[in-house]
Parts: sequence; C-alpha cells; structure tokens
Amino acid sequence: MMKRSITLFFLLFWAALTYSQSIVHTFYMRDGSIFEGEIIEKKGNNYRVRTSTGNELEFEGHRIKEVVVGTVGDENTDDYGAKQAIGISILGPAVFGVHFRYEPTNELFLDAGLHYNWTLLQDRFADEISIESGITISGGLDYFFKRFYKIKKQKVRANGIFLNANHTLGEYDATGVSFGWASEYFKRGRYGRSFLLELGPNIVQKHWVNDPSTFPYNHEEPEFVLSINIRLVWVFYMMGN
Repeated sequence: MMKRSITLFFLLFWAALTYSQSIVHTFYMRDGSIFEGEIIEKKGNNYRVRTSTGNELEFEGHRIKEVVVGTVGDENTDDYGAKQAIGISILGPAVFGVHFRYEPTNELFLDAGLHYNWTLLQDRFADEISIESGITISGGLDYFFKRFYKIKKQKVRANGIFLNANHTLGEYDATGVSFGWASEYFKRGRYGRSFLLELGPNIVQKHWVNDPSTFPYNHEEPEFVLSINIRLVWVFYMMGN
C-alpha cells in the first residue's frame, strides 16, 4: 500500500512538472470566458487543450476570440511604456499638436506641446464669422494610479488626473487652464504605444478682447469662457530609454 502511494505521488509530481514546463496558452472566448492549457492538437482553427488539472477540452474556432501565449498572471504591467515619449494629439486646447512626454517617476508624466489652433471670430455688426489660425504652446502633467490588466478587453489601463496650461500666440492671444480625469490604454503586447484620453473643464481668458485693434471682433465678446476639454493623444514611447 505504501509503495503504491509513493508511486502515485511521483506520477502526479511528474505530470505537474511536465505541465509547468510545457507552453501554456490562454484562450479568450467570444462569450467572455477564459481557459488556460497546453495545446495537444490543432486542426485548422479548432484546438484540443489539456488543462492544469489534466482535463482535455475541445474548442471550435468560431467560439475563440483570441489565443495568446502564457497565462493571465504572466502579464507584467511595468513592462509597458518608457521614460520618454512623443505624442500626437487632436482636440483639447487646439486642433492638433505634437508632444514631448517625460516620466520622472512611475506615476507622473510631464508634457510639453506645440499645437496648431483656430480662433473663431464673429463680427456682430456685419453678422459674419471668420477663422484666424495660430500657434498654441502647452505644458502640463498627468498623474496615474496603479496600472491594471483588463482581461476581457486585453488591455493594460491606468486611470489618473491631469492638469494643463496653454497659451495661444499672436494678435488673438489667449490663455487656458484645464484639469480633470485622464486614462491611458495599452493593447496587450504593444509595450511602446498607448492611447491617452483627457476629459475635464477648460477655462480660457481671451486677452485680445481688451485690445482696441481687434475691433469689431471684440465687441460683446466675453473675456472668459468655460468649456469642456476633450483631448485624444496617441503616445509613442522611446523604448530604448
């Protein structure tokens, strides 16, 4: 009896060791369920898989959303991003812009941007509207809390807050300040690219309203404007840094 128990123990130990050394895949199904196991047979888009408990499961290709190497627990969120990055943005304080981003700590990002902007001018006497183009400079920061892995969406995400100040140069100069909620997304496995969304109130002071040379556009134009800031940024990290 003792001999059989010892033999059974070593067989189970060997099976567990063999499984741990095999390549484990994670199967993300279209219904939201997740399975982990070793692929023992593949026919077309269909799989036969052995789980860590020794059970064998068969998955039809049309039920599978994605198959990735490794387990869910293998995802290390610290591998995403780098100290320096270049960003391309639309909306926010301007039409579009380019950014340089620097990460002094794991949570804090400093951002400096150069933007192309439009100023909407209204002549209330002639009932006409015109657009004046200009350059806007910006500076700010994003503070993110701990990153987490969203299994179902296959994304690494971090939520946080942002603060941004900007100034539009030229005859129709203005200064704006915005703050609010920020969220950064990485697709699983794309360590050097992310998408950043910033959303919050934006307060703008139009300095040109008090300049007599901007008449008739400054007539009855409010000096301070409150709006909603929505900025979309595609971030490209310099992974060598």
